Amino acid sequence: MKYIYLKPELENLSQGERIAFARQVRRMSQDELADKLGFTGESKRRGVTRYERGDRVPKEDRLNEIANILNVNVKCLKEFDFRNDEDMIYMLLWMEEMYPRMDIDLDIPEYFPLKRDKKLGKFMREWKVIREKRYNHEITYDEYIEWKLQYEYKEGEDPIYTDKELANIKKHPFVKKGAIWLSEHIDEVLEFYEKRKPGKAKLFRELRNE
Repeated sequence: MKYIYLKPELENLSQGERIAFARQVRRMSQDELADKLGFTGESKRRGVTRYERGDRVPKEDRLNEIANILNVNVKCLKEFDFRNDEDMIYMLLWMEEMYPRMDIDLDIPEYFPLKRDKKLGKFMREWKVIREKRYNHEITYDEYIEWKLQYEYKEGEDPIYTDKELANIKKHPFVKKGAIWLSEHIDEVLEFYEKRKPGKAKLFRELRNE
């Protein structure tokens, strides 16, 4: 008998639902996962079912084991703590699976102006690139969901503005008018922003070179 693979649906953002989703993406039954976890007996599937229904919360070592078996980043499966920036990242990724037609504007860097938001801003840029590849059919859904399940935030330098964003900012009427004022006060402005907002200083330097 041949089985037809259907894309799993995410009904909510609970930990159990996310574990079930990842298991289904891996085309693995509850019995197969139970075997790999070392559950035995006639009711071995019950342990996995309880995790997925939320009747039982896996301990940290068990959750790591599940993540390894399913070959996903354990941060995708952990319970969310919304004081943690990285948990916000994975929540956004999962929300798109719940609402695949959700319109997400990833073009405005001012969404994340604060220093503590740089992590989210960097993620949004990375997400925008991979999403555009998906919508342009450069990658498949399987490749896209794989990127999401494996996503790991990495510290590193990230450009404040992409070339496209910079070009759009320069076209804005307010920016064009402001350029006149900047030409007269550019040294003062650069000195101010170099100390406080290096990204803005970069923008002003670009405008001055136009």
